[in-house]
Amino acid sequence: MIDSSASPQLALLIANTFDEFCASTPYKDLLQCRYKEAKIPANTQLFLSEFPYWLNWVLIVEEDLPDTLVLTPLLQRLAEYAPRSSLYILHAEDDLSMVDSVLDEIDLGENDLLELEMPLLIFFSEEWQYLSQWGPRPKATEDFLDGWLEEHNEFESLALSEEEADQAAHSRLLDTLTYEMRVWYVSQLDYACGREIHAVLEALMIELDSDDDAEDGDDLSGDDMVDSPQDLTSNLTTDSTRNKAADTKGATRKEFTASRESGGSVAEPARSVNDPSAALNDQHVSDGDNGSDSRAVEAAESSTQYEAEQGVPSRESRTANRRSEKRSKSRNQKNSRRRRKPPKSKLS
Repeated sequence: MIDSSASPQLALLIANTFDEFCASTPYKDLLQCRYKEAKIPANTQLFLSEFPYWLNWVLIVEEDLPDTLVLTPLLQRLAEYAPRSSLYILHAEDDLSMVDSVLDEIDLGENDLLELEMPLLIFFSEEWQYLSQWGPRPKATEDFLDGWLEEHNEFESLALSEEEADQAAHSRLLDTLTYEMRVWYVSQLDYACGREIHAVLEALMIELDSDDDAEDGDDLSGDDMVDSPQDLTSNLTTDSTRNKAADTKGATRKEFTASRESGGSVAEPARSVNDPSAALNDQHVSDGDNGSDSRAVEAAESSTQYEAEQGVPSRESRTANRRSEKRSKSRNQKNSRRRRKPPKSKLS
């Protein structure tokens, strides 16, 4: 005997694929015809084909309901466009205790199940965690019906009247409603359903991406950002080189200043032709003292440019490179989990 608190995966032992569901019902031809004519919006097809997460779609149906016959083939088509999704069909009369055991938002107990409208589509993660639900029909269907009743506000009062004329008028309105509803189902239902499933999965993807980003942030925190002993040694060496260069340039400027004031000359030390401090010092000699703050800014910018030309990486660039490599490695690991090939067979 199967434990009712077991994993919902065991419920798949009694679940049907769409083909099995069609074979088990007298409405097989109708379901297969509806499957062939289902129309999926192009942007929804593309979105589903690129959906990065594995999902289990569990559809609970009552076989004789019109919405079951109309929507089940359409949902099967939608699931087929998502290579990492599978649709499993359960009857409301089946033992749903294994699915109910992981649901907090829905109660599939025998009494409460009678109050739920079917079909009911429930989305589970790859690990069978409840994510979301949809059903029993697109909200646009209810909006259409509410709009029609508002336009024909006498419909309900005629239904309550016992007058023969009122009953005849109500019957005519009912025929009109039935016809217009059928036209809407044929022309609008597929697109409305596709848009709503698209919206549900898009919200799920944002939520799941956010969870993955939070995990990536945890991976990048703590000791991962601490400099290694080699980096610390390199930082100290670079800082020492910068300080010596700054002292040399400062001494050279003082000698030139003293030389101008005394009218003498000072021998200029040999410098690289690419050293920007040469042009900077020469400009100071010819233009005079334009302020110590501006010279300090120019000297710092020239020094940074000179170090870049000489191929000396800054501490900020090394830190950014380490972070970039860490994020890239984490994303690759995450994508490798997402991009596993779909299973060749499904549980029945």
